[in-house]
Amino acid sequence: MQNEMIDRAVVDGRLMKSAAQNIKALLSGAASELYGEVVTELIEAGAWSELNDRFYKTLAFGTGGLRGRTVGKIVTRAERGNSPDDSPPQFPCVGTNAMNFYNIARATRGLVTYLHDWFAKQHSLGTPKIVIAHDTRFFSKEFCALAAKVAAENGCDAFVF
Repeated sequence: MQNEMIDRAVVDGRLMKSAAQNIKALLSGAASELYGEVVTELIEAGAWSELNDRFYKTLAFGTGGLRGRTVGKIVTRAERGNSPDDSPPQFPCVGTNAMNFYNIARATRGLVTYLHDWFAKQHSLGTPKIVIAHDTRFFSKEFCALAAKVAAENGCDAFVF
């Protein structure tokens, strides 16, 4: 049903083709039910502009690293979670063009793969080491912890401060 609604929105010109492709890719590999709940809620609300903004591209590294919203212009009930209305949501904005757990894990895996390749080409001994810091922005501490976990699970020593 969800895919049919997405496809219909593309045909009707309400949803970009790239956004539809990214939504389907995210949902097909989603480890969390939250992603599906958020997308369903936005579809049912007819929030096509929000879906286009969240999914028209995948977040990419730029000169300032990864940059993207952590809180949607529309915060869904699923993202709000147990947080009161006057507080930040419990979960970051779901989307391939947003700073969230999905993109932090994806970027960290990419960095770790690069480090392992570089170490191999340099014939370096030892384990790659990365230092990760967080600040006061929404979800920064949680993103830091996830990046350290993903790095460690993939063979890097991660130092957090």
